[in-house]
Amino acid sequence: MKEKREKRTEILPYLRLTPSEKKAIIAEYKATKYPNRATFIRAKLLEKVIFKRKEKVLDAEIAAGKLLNELNKLGNNVNQIAKVLNTYKDGKMSKEQLLVLATTAKLLLKIKDILTIEA
Repeated sequence: MKEKREKRTEILPYLRLTPSEKKAIIAEYKATKYPNRATFIRAKLLEKVIFKRKEKVLDAEIAAGKLLNELNKLGNNVNQIAKVLNTYKDGKMSKEQLLVLATTAKLLLKIKDILTIEA
């Protein structure tokens, strides 16, 4: 059975740094693939190493950012098809609309395959 994960409810209230120390920490954080500064600082304090799975997740997020324009185009295609279907309540689609919908679905599946992360 899976062990319950402990919730982070405690705060380490006071940590004073010089401006140069703060700049150095922020610069080091920006050079890593940690999702946020809290995770980075916690890992540094506890001498943890980022898990490979998290690196893959972050790489996928980067890839998703690179595919943003393509995803927007696909979303526009889906919205146009939905508008036509809602305009003509009979639910009939032309061959062209059906072809665009099928192509869009195939492209979305390819993108999903690219972004799928193995656990």
